[in-house]
Amino acid sequence: MPTDQDAEKPEAIKLWLPSSLPVGLCRTGCVSGLVDKESHLRLAEANNTLVALRCQLRITSSMFNYKKTHISGTGQRANTQARTLLSQLTMKTRLIADCYRAACNALSVLDPNGTWQH
Repeated sequence: MPTDQDAEKPEAIKLWLPSSLPVGLCRTGCVSGLVDKESHLRLAEANNTLVALRCQLRITSSMFNYKKTHISGTGQRANTQARTLLSQLTMKTRLIADCYRAACNALSVLDPNGTWQH
């Protein structure tokens, strides 16, 4: 339930984009062209987050290999710092993956049989 403090934050305002509407209203209840514009927006968002996800996975993999090769067994402090960094990288990977899933879910509502799935 939104509070008065949330009402003051613009990022807390719900955007009623076509993908967040019921399926029947998505095409009929929206301004002409809005569904296509959101489809383009979500496709770009999915592509950008997929690139970011690949990059993040490479970074995490490299850090894990570095830890395994150079830090393993050298002391508690170094291992703790490396584990902390790896957990932060994993959390960031999960956030990016959630963003990608949200874009794909919106695309599946807007254009269920589109070419974006290929």
